[in-house]
Amino acid sequence: MTNKLWLGLVLGVLMLASCVASAAGPEAAWERTAAKAAKAFQQGRIADAEDLLSLAIVEAQKLGMNDLGYAEALDALSDMYIHLGKYSEAEALMRRAIEVRAQALGPNRLELAASWSDLAKFCAAQQEYDKAEEAYQRSLQIEEKTLGPEDRSLTQDLVNLANLYSEEGRYAEAEALEKRALAIRLKQRGPEHFHVAYSYYNLGLLASKQKKYTEAEDLYRRALAIAEEARGPNDPECARVLTNLSGVVEALGRFGPAEPLRERALKIWEKSLGADDPTVGMALYNLARNYMGQAQFDRAAPLYRRALSVYEAAFGPDDPEVADALHGLGTADFYLGRYDEAELLLKRSVAIREAAQGVDAPEIAGTLNNLADLYADRGRIEEAIALAKRAIAIYEKSPQANPSGLARSRNNLARLLSLETRSATPPPRKPAAAAEQTGANPRPEQ
Repeated sequence: MTNKLWLGLVLGVLMLASCVASAAGPEAAWERTAAKAAKAFQQGRIADAEDLLSLAIVEAQKLGMNDLGYAEALDALSDMYIHLGKYSEAEALMRRAIEVRAQALGPNRLELAASWSDLAKFCAAQQEYDKAEEAYQRSLQIEEKTLGPEDRSLTQDLVNLANLYSEEGRYAEAEALEKRALAIRLKQRGPEHFHVAYSYYNLGLLASKQKKYTEAEDLYRRALAIAEEARGPNDPECARVLTNLSGVVEALGRFGPAEPLRERALKIWEKSLGADDPTVGMALYNLARNYMGQAQFDRAAPLYRRALSVYEAAFGPDDPEVADALHGLGTADFYLGRYDEAELLLKRSVAIREAAQGVDAPEIAGTLNNLADLYADRGRIEEAIALAKRAIAIYEKSPQANPSGLARSRNNLARLLSLETRSATPPPRKPAAAAEQTGANPRPEQ
């Protein structure tokens, strides 16, 4: 963590302490010790920082289990543990703060619901989904009892719990929560409110994950119409919706209609973020893939080059995002007949993924298939067969990850083996196959 962030954290602790007690009381003791802990961390004295935090907790306990100042102190100290990377200690303090609030306020206060919600977000970030689910449900129970089942304050926890279920693949449960949040927003805010657009957008994401692309398209278009009216047609939120809308339109095989959506998203991101932002790189990459899907390789190649430049500047030369751009550019160059350049690009893509993700990363297989096609087109059949066999082996280790890729690899190997038997040179690759050659998935904007 940077010194600047730690100084900000110290200031936060100081402000919190001043809100909950006078400087002469026991609150001042824990606050001073916590500030010393932050300073110790800033100076690189990690062990001292942890010892001082433990002492600050003991001092805060003197406030008593019925004192809300104790709960605030525990929250502040848990934040410091999070920044130290001591997540189990942070969780223990957050739970103790909940106990203090429950004892001081009773079991059904909104302050307690907020604490449960914060704990849920923390557990979700640690991918402890069972704990997060329980905490979100506790928060919702309090909110429903206190505010009623249709209060708009419930929507954030409903959406967060839906996101949790989505991460676990529990799409039906996630959809039910999102629809409940939508119903509340429609009733409380009206059909044109921007938060209603969020609900349609989230439901679109769920439909997309379940490959319900026609349903997803309708939901995204509803979200876009509201966002355009509420924020204006050039707002970044519109670009976010456009990115996902164009993705499902392409998934339905309509690359032509998706093209202006991709182009519009790119223009919005460039204007709002600047030409060198990684999100712009994503938009360039996605538009290039669209052109590939239309066999417009000469239009795709320069966009892949721009995306590659953005990714290298943002993430360094060995990042998996760079590998994706190299894959796309190499594939475009292959179809344009620039075989030497394509081979170098595809090999570099494989090397980056092998170093970053391991030699059996599923993403490597698609690049190996393209490299095999390139070798076959140049008469290097034995090398092509070896690459196709390796791609199959990778796919077979995780067959559910890309069943169409596995099927294509097997068909490709059969074709190559037949060429080897006949000692034939394959005919030139047909542009119509380009949609199968684009490698990694388009970048969604979640």
